[in-house]
Amino acid sequence: ARKSDTPLLHRGFLGQVRRHPLRLAVVDSRVGRFSYLKTAAASLVLARHLRARISGHPMVGVLLPPTVGGVLTNIALQFMGRIAINLNYTVSPHSLRSSAQQCGLTHVITSKAFLEKLPVEVPGEPVYLEDVLRDVRPMDRVRAALAAMFLPAAVIERRLGAPPNRSVDDLATVIFSSGSEGEPKGVMLSHFNIASNINGSYQVFQVTKRDIIVGFLPFFHSFGYMATIWLPLCKGFSALYHPNPLEPRVIGALVKEHQATFMVATSTLLQGFIRRCDPDDLASLRFVICGAEKLVRRVANAFETKFGIAPLEGYGTTECAPV
Repeated sequence: ARKSDTPLLHRGFLGQVRRHPLRLAVVDSRVGRFSYLKTAAASLVLARHLRARISGHPMVGVLLPPTVGGVLTNIALQFMGRIAINLNYTVSPHSLRSSAQQCGLTHVITSKAFLEKLPVEVPGEPVYLEDVLRDVRPMDRVRAALAAMFLPAAVIERRLGAPPNRSVDDLATVIFSSGSEGEPKGVMLSHFNIASNINGSYQVFQVTKRDIIVGFLPFFHSFGYMATIWLPLCKGFSALYHPNPLEPRVIGALVKEHQATFMVATSTLLQGFIRRCDPDDLASLRFVICGAEKLVRRVANAFETKFGIAPLEGYGTTECAPV
């Protein structure tokens, strides 16, 4: 796609909202199903209430697993003109602090429920989603839904404090390496970097409105960020989330329940599905795409033998957003 024809990520999503507001956008086992309009309205409400709680620094930390809450937070920050830094909660405290310091983070959006399950030292002032949502009133949701359907995107952004004259060359996110070779390294990705990946993926896989991608890769990984947040939202299909990639039996049951058609994973994670899922759990899948590490041929063969679908190996680097 030409750069001049490429919208900012959240504007691409807003276009899909206005074309089919009642279509399923996102779903997880905890908060349920959100239509495109409900997703947009919830994001705008969240953005409005976050604005009073975070500093004016352009970069904001996000410490959340792959859930609807994590998606809404990432969308909200884009409408606010902020740069979402999805922090890696699996690294050492030193690496986590280093990532936050490199971005100058003052505030980190997180969840009390998440921190109870995975105690992490928050590298900045925590902003808890539970506290933010407690202030939301029913009329807030009504106003946000009307804005999502009828207000120009530039007006919405201005009301939420976004800077004017934004460009697809502007920074959308920073994805950090694992820090295996010293300090973690932040990869700066623009809206156009990610949108180019989205358009290329859309051309290759020919997704339709009936497709559902299952997302359990974390948003601090560029594959999870591009493929399971923005690809479905910008192209008008659905995403199903589960916060823990190490629960293949639960994920398999969700795939079966919602008839998911796409799955992005890693070679290591596929082994869990082979061991713990029945063939009919994954029978609805059209594509299984693996990245982040080499797809071991033995694993690929075993997966195809059990589930009747051959995993595809993706290649890329975080710097390529990532495909």
